[in-house]
Amino acid sequence: PLALHVPPLATWGTKFLLAPFAGRTGVQNFKAISAEAASIIYTCGTTSRGAQGVTTLEINTDEYCYVESSQPLLLVQLSTGGSIDSKGDPAVAMISPIDQYVSEIAFFSLPTSNFPSNYISVTVSTEHYDAESIMLDGAAIDCEWQEIRNDEEEIVGYGCSKVVTSGANDPTQHSVTHTGANGLLSVLVYGFSAFPGRGYAFLAGQKIAV
Repeated sequence: PLALHVPPLATWGTKFLLAPFAGRTGVQNFKAISAEAASIIYTCGTTSRGAQGVTTLEINTDEYCYVESSQPLLLVQLSTGGSIDSKGDPAVAMISPIDQYVSEIAFFSLPTSNFPSNYISVTVSTEHYDAESIMLDGAAIDCEWQEIRNDEEEIVGYGCSKVVTSGANDPTQHSVTHTGANGLLSVLVYGFSAFPGRGYAFLAGQKIAV
């Protein structure tokens, strides 16, 4: 079963940085839901597409991407089941708007007895990007940062994905912190298992706009 709390419309956003699920290919898409007619523009590598007057739009990509809309959106990331690559069950997670990023996030990765692969994906806007100031469990995160560009090929953010450790039978607590002055970021936590197929994904936290 899939379950996700839908936040109030007042908390939806217009600018998002997207990171693909690590360890899988061709198993995900993003769904953008607009409460009003909107112009949605998104970029994936050299591919740009626009849609006007839509209430929903599905974005299929395995790349780091940027989404911007003239009207507030609810954006979710969907992971398909193992019929594509023999890993995982369906999972869904919200994507935080950039203006609701936070400076510190604590979360748990799930036991390796159920999920041998546990990952995080971190995104940060260009304004707040400083690899040396982004810490995982108190040490500078060892990550291969990828540029995220808009339709004008301007760098609007960076993203990276990384395996995180977990205990054999118990969840393991982690933290990601931006130690720079007023530094902000977002963290998506997820994991997969092949036999039997299992999957989970969740947004670790955000500063809800009010």
